[in-house]
Amino acid sequence: MPPFRSIHEAVLERARATPEAPALRYKGTTRSYGALAGSALAFARALREEHPSGGLFAVLAAKSPEAVAGFLGLLFAGGAYLPLDTRSPKARLRAILDRAAPDGLLYGPAHAGLARELAGSGLPCRPLPEIAGGGDLSLPVSPAAAGDLAYLLFTSGSTGEPKGVPISHGNAAAFVDWAAERFDLGPGDLVAVHAPLHFDLPVFDLYVGLRRGACLLLIPDETVLFPEATSRLLAAEGATVLYAVPSALLAILKRSPEPRPFGPLRYLLYAGEEFPGAHLERLRRAAPGARIFNLYGPVETNVVTWFELDDRPFDRVPIGRPVEGTEVALLLEDGALSLQGPREGEILVHGPSVFAGYWGGAGPDRIWTDSRGQTWYRTGDVGVWRDDGDLQFLGRRDSMVKTRGFRVELGEIEAVLHRHPEVAQAAVVARPDPDLTHTLHAFVVPAAGAALDEAGLLRWCREHLPGYMVPAGIRLLRELPTGRNGKVDRLQLAEQAGRAPHGG
Repeated sequence: MPPFRSIHEAVLERARATPEAPALRYKGTTRSYGALAGSALAFARALREEHPSGGLFAVLAAKSPEAVAGFLGLLFAGGAYLPLDTRSPKARLRAILDRAAPDGLLYGPAHAGLARELAGSGLPCRPLPEIAGGGDLSLPVSPAAAGDLAYLLFTSGSTGEPKGVPISHGNAAAFVDWAAERFDLGPGDLVAVHAPLHFDLPVFDLYVGLRRGACLLLIPDETVLFPEATSRLLAAEGATVLYAVPSALLAILKRSPEPRPFGPLRYLLYAGEEFPGAHLERLRRAAPGARIFNLYGPVETNVVTWFELDDRPFDRVPIGRPVEGTEVALLLEDGALSLQGPREGEILVHGPSVFAGYWGGAGPDRIWTDSRGQTWYRTGDVGVWRDDGDLQFLGRRDSMVKTRGFRVELGEIEAVLHRHPEVAQAAVVARPDPDLTHTLHAFVVPAAGAALDEAGLLRWCREHLPGYMVPAGIRLLRELPTGRNGKVDRLQLAEQAGRAPHGG
């Protein structure tokens, strides 16, 4: 068995082999592998002087070369990183910092003030490294064991608070090793980094792309907000690899006047939600030279199944077959495990890319142990095995939904609404949407004597939730409808949401 090699060691090997090759392109400027790795190594040396054992550092920065250098520098120093969403409300960022308890906070130049405000007087705060030319590539890196923490991502939690998903070096390497073998990226490729850095998709972009000697095209966060601008950048720069969520691809398809809005792609990968079958032919025409892949896996598991699209029409695209070294099964209603067959069940995953458990021990109900004593991660997704052996995703079994490529617990939105001093009851439902996967709709019963309105409640949500979790609309009710069991009748609310003006 070959010795364990971490994701950052593979990047450093590439930088030492081809220091002059282009590694990052951002706003018209290119940085070399030598400059990127040299700056990260110098930063790592400075960090080790203050934190010899590494530690966990939160990173508050826009997508930028400095952020990439900071991630690598932390890994080189034996530390781990927690990327923060710069657009999240302060209350949510503080909640994440309180829960994660990092050893320090690193920030980009545009977020120095916010970082110092969040850090207060008790959390060390310092800027990310700037990428300078040259650098000593012979500097040592701290060894990483497979069980050591590599990065910590926070996702929506059913308790109303965000949950931390710790990904070990072994978890990350298992995914990156597989992806580096499955997709033949190389020095001639330009990998577009579209998703925000606090999301899990850029793990592929950064560590597979840099490992294989490709150049990363960092699409500025402000450009991503405008599909036409994103399309123009992809075409002008000549991106050959794009990994994005379907709602982003659909937005580019709908708003770009170009017949080939994604540029000269070789690979077009998507994950995070279903791509509507009705739009597949349009996607194929927009990227005629690209191999298109549907990748599946929650944040907790990394990618665990894959499916390459062909010319066949699909009402629903399968999520495919397990990646090498990963086991995927269905948990049936009678408690049996199904590795094939027509019965529906909850998708379970076991393998080296699957995390060991939530930060702080949250969510133990997500782990299931079979009769052999093997543990599986319960995804909460429902699937069925097709006759051809591919796995078909059918939907969610709980209150977790996808919108705009993000996973959202409806309970977290409800918890935020319930914290409003004039709210007596609140319920949130999701309705299918061909572009966004789902739209979110809230229903609120005001407290006695309260003078609530929709605009005020939407402002409250925007102050406490990231943008993708803010409901499309809020309706005020005298009472929430209930079923025979006394529980809120969410089907009736979903029907009301469909009749509401402006989708509210």
